Amino acid sequence: MTAYKRQADAYVTWLQTDGAEHEDAFTDVVCAEAAVTAWCRHLMIAKAAPATINQALAAAAPGTARSWPPCCTPGPGWKNAPSWRSPTC
Repeated sequence: MTAYKRQADAYVTWLQTDGAEHEDAFTDVVCAEAAVTAWCRHLMIAKAAPATINQALAAAAPGTARSWPPCCTPGPGWKNAPSWRSPTC
């Protein structure tokens, strides 16, 4: 639980700084998906480990029952980790 709380806190902090354009992340489902996708992209650019990304996404989007956002697919150079297409939002 401590790790998930830490990741959820990191997500909220990211929303308040780098993710500021996702101001409706907690009030609109479509915006929430876009924010989680952007969070995934942020973590991948930061070269976070796949397990860290999975944990962060589980903490940020617990109701989705998924790990990688739908915009992400396994990419070259990553072992079982995503690359991304542009989000639809």
